[in-house]
Amino acid sequence: MGTSRIKILRNFLLLIAAFSLLNLLNSCKAPTEPTSGTGGLDSVNNISINGSVYDASTNSPLDSALVVIDYVVGKKTISTSSQGIFSTSFTIDTNRTITITISKTGYVTDSSTFFALKNKIYNFQAFKLQKSNTVINPPNPVKGTGFASSIYLLSQSSSSLGVRGAGSLETGRITFEVQDSTGVPIDSAHKVLVNFRFGGRPNGGEYLHTTSELTDEEGRVSVYLTSGTKAGVVQIVADFTINGRTVFSQPVNYAIHGGLPDLDHFGLAPEAVNIPGYNINGVEDPITAILGDKYGNPVRPGTSAYFTTDGGIIQGSATSDDMGNTTAVLVSSDPRPNHPIFGPGFATVTASTVNENNAIISKDVLVLFSGVPMIQASPLSFDIPNGGSQTFDYIVSDQNANPLSKGQSISVVVEGENIQTRGEVSSSLPDTQSKSWTFFSFSITDKDTANISRPVDITIRTTGPNGSARLSFGGTVR
Repeated sequence: MGTSRIKILRNFLLLIAAFSLLNLLNSCKAPTEPTSGTGGLDSVNNISINGSVYDASTNSPLDSALVVIDYVVGKKTISTSSQGIFSTSFTIDTNRTITITISKTGYVTDSSTFFALKNKIYNFQAFKLQKSNTVINPPNPVKGTGFASSIYLLSQSSSSLGVRGAGSLETGRITFEVQDSTGVPIDSAHKVLVNFRFGGRPNGGEYLHTTSELTDEEGRVSVYLTSGTKAGVVQIVADFTINGRTVFSQPVNYAIHGGLPDLDHFGLAPEAVNIPGYNINGVEDPITAILGDKYGNPVRPGTSAYFTTDGGIIQGSATSDDMGNTTAVLVSSDPRPNHPIFGPGFATVTASTVNENNAIISKDVLVLFSGVPMIQASPLSFDIPNGGSQTFDYIVSDQNANPLSKGQSISVVVEGENIQTRGEVSSSLPDTQSKSWTFFSFSITDKDTANISRPVDITIRTTGPNGSARLSFGGTVR
């Protein structure tokens, strides 16, 4: 009887030990109970997975361990932080089985599979990875990664370069990572030769440093791009061939920006050459300096141009965009311009910048500040004989004899019996500085065969951005 009790007690203790060991193993890999409800998840990310990864020997967090989450219809690949923590959110269309695989160079890969419900948060207890050389009597030999299956852009040292000799960064590094079918970077036993080539390019002498390279022990491979003498977009494509199948990366884009400004490729243009600003304050006119380099390409974005004017005020400086355009706004105000050659109303706007020789280069443009409308006509009195005609010349200008601005309309109304009017009786002015747009004419012809004196009234009107004016006069026709 005593022996039986001892056996029962021993079996009971063995059963407790087995349960304790099972719980210990599960605690390292099984997720805790999911938080009820969405727990702050939105409609886009309806599942969240959080956890941490530690060294099993030292219990210290593992930085940059690769975490691959396979949820059947998709895959997420992330890395742990310097504290060994990983966290991600994504969407699943229905409740699914999810597998988490943890790997790091020098450690044995670990994984966990569980059934996940939508709209839940799963917090994992720590994954503890054993070092590859400290695994004692593993039940099966540790296997490396699978064969190469895909290639991705891992990093890019910059998104843009400058053309050769422009003083900007001319060389950039692009690093790709080759992964196996589970999303794990391939190891040294599964190295592949990766080829590099251009997709689109400006053909300015840009080149790749190395056209092919073997992946390293982390499945990574790098290529260097050096810019040429032309601006534009460069595309770089990487590929490798395995088992008769060629795998391509997505094209990697590099923008090559232009060099420093060149006087022969320097343009300056106002949005309007004529603004109604001689008598009106606050009329705005954007002035654009177009900056190109000696190769005829836009200068690099952010190149500065400096502006000044002798009429009104203008923004002091502006920087160029991707097309080399840099724009400052001219505003009408005092002082009113008075050009030494063209006279009152004409302002000089100057834009300047610095070329590759550190010399200042500049361009000028004229902007007309037109004033209030004035109307003159000749003759102002007339007596047209029976069956005869009369030509009238008239001038519509501002007080400085300059043309009015774009959109100013001119009309001539002739009132009388049995007469015919020909010529410029309805006009709309373009954006111009030419004085030819101040001179107009029309004629009146008697259409009545009877020699009877009749009155004729003429009204010339103008209205528009510069304001309004009117001139009326009259005469007779027989």
